[in-house]
Amino acid sequence: MHGKIGWWRRDPELGKLKIQVLYHGRKFTFQRQLGRFKDWEEFKATVEDWEHLEKDISDRIQRGLMEAFWLDLAKKRGEK
Repeated sequence: MHGKIGWWRRDPELGKLKIQVLYHGRKFTFQRQLGRFKDWEEFKATVEDWEHLEKDISDRIQRGLMEAFWLDLAKKRGEK
């Protein structure tokens, strides 16, 4: 299974950011976009990003859109 999860975040230094997490092959890739027409760039996720991802995955599991192993992987911070 593969897909993406996204949300907006405000950073004091960079301003409004669009965050996107791609999941595929039991791996998460965090990306951010600094402006609407800017390129996506990979970045190291913060604790808050991981917590937000866990909440989103949990919601998707309840709706039957994702499998539970993705939540387990997110709680381990992407480490297998």
